[in-house]
Amino acid sequence: MNDRYAAIADNIKQIRENIASAELKAGAPAGSVRLMAVTKTVAPEYINAAIACGIDLIGENKMTEGWIVDTI
Repeated sequence: MNDRYAAIADNIKQIRENIASAELKAGAPAGSVRLMAVTKTVAPEYINAAIACGIDLIGENKMTEGWIVDTI
């Protein structure tokens, strides 16, 4: 496993632990908060690594069309 794959797995683990702690602190049921990974032009192999770690909500943060607004 290369360093980037390991970092993805470690980050997801830490985020899930933070979510579990926040749920407990708030008195929310375990599993009531869902984690969504959002990427911006990430290679598919890294997205697949996140999926392998249990991520099941993924969004792409990519501007499809730019708008310039000129205010007067």
